[in-house]
Amino acid sequence: MYSSKLNRITKHPRRRNAPLAMKSLLLGVLALSLVLPGPSVSGQRRLTLSARGERTGERCTPGTFTLSDVDGKVIRSSELHGRVFILDFWATWCGPCIAEIPMYNRLHEKYGSQGLRIVGVAVQSGWAKDVKPQVAKHQIEYPVLVGNDETVEDFDVVAFPTTLVITQDWKIYKKYVGTTPGKDASLRRDIETLLAH
Repeated sequence: MYSSKLNRITKHPRRRNAPLAMKSLLLGVLALSLVLPGPSVSGQRRLTLSARGERTGERCTPGTFTLSDVDGKVIRSSELHGRVFILDFWATWCGPCIAEIPMYNRLHEKYGSQGLRIVGVAVQSGWAKDVKPQVAKHQIEYPVLVGNDETVEDFDVVAFPTTLVITQDWKIYKKYVGTTPGKDASLRRDIETLLAH
């Protein structure tokens, strides 16, 4: 009897720990991807991650894009130069992304007339016909483009949400990865600093 109990206990010990090991491995890979430098876009220097989830450092030029909004209108990144610009990469299935939408609506309302432009880029969320109902459901008041894997790669998006604050001369001022406490206040400071120049 003792040996049959022992066999049942030790029969498949690795299977019980496999999900935990996989989660640990994935968390480790994600942590490393946020800290270690990866390939740079067009040979430019990477930004470093701060303790608050912001990427700061030497300003670099973000990628470029030509994407359609949810109504099919084509927008090119070159049309956005000359304004302070927030580019929010999000997904329709991402809870933290959706939780930030009211914040972006408030920023759009407060600073839009002063020269701020906010654009959401929905990625890994299907086609425009899939994203458009989500825009209406969440009452998004700023333009939403439908991104693709190339856009994610060009802008070095490793997690959702990822928010880029871009200067008038199309340089990355700050990059926020994920949601962090005080992100709203930090974005307001960034916007006011850039609009003052």
